[in-house]
Amino acid sequence: MARIAMNLPDELLNEFDEVLKENGYSSRINGLQDAIKEYNKQHYKPSSLL
Repeated sequence: MARIAMNLPDELLNEFDEVLKENGYSSRINGLQDAIKEYNKQHYKPSSLL
């Protein structure tokens, strides 16, 4: 498993934390993993399909 680190504007992170709380997440990591999975579902196009 890879580890990443990033800097985010306070307002963006605060909004994300609110969304997590509203959706019953107990940790940021689970929310971030789900957000990345959803983003990939919407945007990822395997190169074999191009």
